[in-house]
Amino acid sequence: MPDKSPDEETPFLALARTHRVADACNAAREVLAIGPQQIDVFESLLRDATGGLTDSFATTLAQSSLPRSLIDVCLLSCWLGTRTAWEQSGTDALEAVATAHGSAYGRWLSQVRQAELFIADSKHSDAESLVAESIDMLEAQADGVIRDHCLSLFFQLLGNCREARFECRGARDALARASQIENSRRFGSRWCTALHYAGLLRERGQYEDALTILTSEALRTDAAKEERRAELAALHLSAVRAASAAADSKLAFREVMAADEILHRDAATGAMAQCQWLQGELLLCSGLVEQLLDNHDEAEDLLRAAAAAFVSSDGYDPCGHLEAWIVLAEGSFRRAGARELYDEIADVIGNFNGPYTPAVIGRLIALETFRFAGDHPPPTERYRQLLKAAKQIISPELAFRALANLYQYAIGFLDQFDQASLLVRLRKMADKIEPDTFPSLYQRLVTDRYQYAVEARLDRHSRGKR
Repeated sequence: MPDKSPDEETPFLALARTHRVADACNAAREVLAIGPQQIDVFESLLRDATGGLTDSFATTLAQSSLPRSLIDVCLLSCWLGTRTAWEQSGTDALEAVATAHGSAYGRWLSQVRQAELFIADSKHSDAESLVAESIDMLEAQADGVIRDHCLSLFFQLLGNCREARFECRGARDALARASQIENSRRFGSRWCTALHYAGLLRERGQYEDALTILTSEALRTDAAKEERRAELAALHLSAVRAASAAADSKLAFREVMAADEILHRDAATGAMAQCQWLQGELLLCSGLVEQLLDNHDEAEDLLRAAAAAFVSSDGYDPCGHLEAWIVLAEGSFRRAGARELYDEIADVIGNFNGPYTPAVIGRLIALETFRFAGDHPPPTERYRQLLKAAKQIISPELAFRALANLYQYAIGFLDQFDQASLLVRLRKMADKIEPDTFPSLYQRLVTDRYQYAVEARLDRHSRGKR
């Protein structure tokens, strides 16, 4: 990457930190020797860039007389636009802009886009090779803002690749590096990366480590100062998830109250209209807290409202929708009641229309396993299909919960060989879940839940000896 002076990278850093066009323009005025007419052109291009790097916009950028440093800021604005707009950006368009202006950043973004396309096509080995090579090349270059921005993007992609290949520890390490880079530069993407990283830790059973990130005073204070209320609310809600998984009802309650205050205050002013999906997450987390407090009727009402909120006219979050049903089913399972819920689960699965991303597929599989806890479970053939399909669940904790559900069917309908085989598989999950967490998870979801089966077997054995 060609050397840049610190002043040249100042407008890029301003936009990377605040995601505000005005800040990038003010930085350009202060440090670059350009006139007001060029500033106006720059501002117009920055605003147009949020619509993605279409062929026509790429042509406009390629023909622009702006200095390369400002063209790079425009490309960053394309990246920071909506994901749908960015996903319409082609690698050819990025290469055209990069070639016209000698922009190394444009070429790196082209590599980022190519890696994303590989991942979308499930070519994770190709993506990881491209990403690893890019990281090696960038780390050999001189320190700089744009270099660090590119490194953080590639480490995030490396985490995505490894997560899709069930290499949870490798994914964790990659996201930790991305998070470290973003925090050191105070990039505006640091909250999103922290949420992803903490979510991965939670799914491995590393609840305390996840909470350390999510309750970070630095992250929360910065979010409040920079008026990143959506990110601040998301930190609180993700903390509810981790605290609930750790059965810390007091912390979960405090966090959900803090999120509720942020969302309801901003809803009154209309400031959070673009974050409607957070309302669904708030309902889901509130349901989790009510479950912890054994307020099951209130929990069910909240979770049903959450499931509906995730498919409202304001947006669609399939993972959130399915997650609400999973939490609802788990509460019903623990109480051994509301058997009609299993028919509703069949309807949810049967009416699901996608998209079928790896995360969604894992939740669909996990949700279906609850049907095997009902009085009229699906046939054994479907049990065996789900047993194989459970290997597609990326989250180790979710996979364990799904297998634990299937164990009830094995106890009730299959022979001891099948029961023992599944029990061995459950125990082998210890390799993928945090060592400090696995024993309590196993105790709660297997030992305590199925103690009745062990006692019945001992009773039969005792009667047979008499």
